[in-house]
Amino acid sequence: MSLDGSVLLVEAPNSFVVESIEKRMYQTVLKSVQSVAGQMLDVRFYVSAIDEVPVSALDMPLAADTPVPPSLNNQYTFATFVVSESNKLAVSAAQAVSESPGTMYNPLFIYAPPGLGKTHLMHAIAYASHLKGYSVRYITSEGFTNEFIQGIRSKTTDDFRTRYRSVDVLLVDDIQFLEGKEQTLEGFFHTVNDLHTSRRQLVIASEEPPQRLSFLDPRLRSRLESGLVAYLQVPDIHTRLSILQARCRAIGVQASEDALQSLSSIDVGNIRELEGAFIRAVALATLRDGTITPVIAAEAMEVTRSTLPTQEATRVTHDQVISSVVDYYGVTINDLIGRRRSQKLLAARQAAMQIMAADLRMGVTEISKALGRDHSTVSVALKRITDTLPMDPVLQADITAIHGLLP
Repeated sequence: MSLDGSVLLVEAPNSFVVESIEKRMYQTVLKSVQSVAGQMLDVRFYVSAIDEVPVSALDMPLAADTPVPPSLNNQYTFATFVVSESNKLAVSAAQAVSESPGTMYNPLFIYAPPGLGKTHLMHAIAYASHLKGYSVRYITSEGFTNEFIQGIRSKTTDDFRTRYRSVDVLLVDDIQFLEGKEQTLEGFFHTVNDLHTSRRQLVIASEEPPQRLSFLDPRLRSRLESGLVAYLQVPDIHTRLSILQARCRAIGVQASEDALQSLSSIDVGNIRELEGAFIRAVALATLRDGTITPVIAAEAMEVTRSTLPTQEATRVTHDQVISSVVDYYGVTINDLIGRRRSQKLLAARQAAMQIMAADLRMGVTEISKALGRDHSTVSVALKRITDTLPMDPVLQADITAIHGLLP
């Protein structure tokens, strides 16, 4: 860090840090610098050529003749995706799809609220499939709509059909935005059918499961549900810590373990909010000695907590989970919290516990009270569910269906 006239020059470990600070934190950093310096200064960030992280083989540009748009993010690979119990099923399925498109999990439907890694997985599948020699096309629902309408207007629909139905792997992101676009939905339906008939891989990402996309034609919804529907859950504190450790390694930032544990304790609703806190900490550390300390982490957390949206009024409650579970399994609330131990009731209790723990982030004590169980019973059950859920397609399907019943 050096001062050139009225400009403070700050060295950053790589271009990622520079871009992140300039896009998200510049005004905050500028005000902090001027407050500390006691004068009006400008701030400019630069990257040392020596410290810039080299591009790996996975980040090389795609061949010009491969039908994948340049909007793919080079950082979104399987190598940079942090795997945990909250996303193990989806990641395993995504890797299987990229290894052998069209042979299993076809279509693969990935859903989660914003900011939990859907697009990261989509890009990872695209890159991994391409590197194995498959033809790949990744596009958002908006891009698909624009190309479809343009094909109609320019009378090039044959070219459009060839472009989308001849690839080995088609990935369509954010299909919830197709709502209300009836003509595009019809074209999408025929595209899905053609890909399925020719055993080509389709991967879909959405903020909602298929059964909650009420605007879909029942035929299309049925087709999307016929493969694997995988849900990305909100990361727990251990996963958040792993994500932060991975980000530090990726961009070459030093951070104490205590600082990262503090940052990971923020009760965020998605990974983007966690990354926002991390970028704030990186910016503050860059202005000092370059290391994220507990003090810096505390400052970043204070700002982050003040900016997190408060939507408690619309948050799903445990009573709503219980209501959806008993509706799905066809039992009563008294059955669910009672002492009977039929196979159906055990499955219903497992589903309720998993959703409360993973989605509502309830602790063992809270779940125990909600379901009328003792603490040790719930603790043991949650451990068993965590171990067996990735290998239990029936329970996975049940939990996915229950999500569709939640408000």
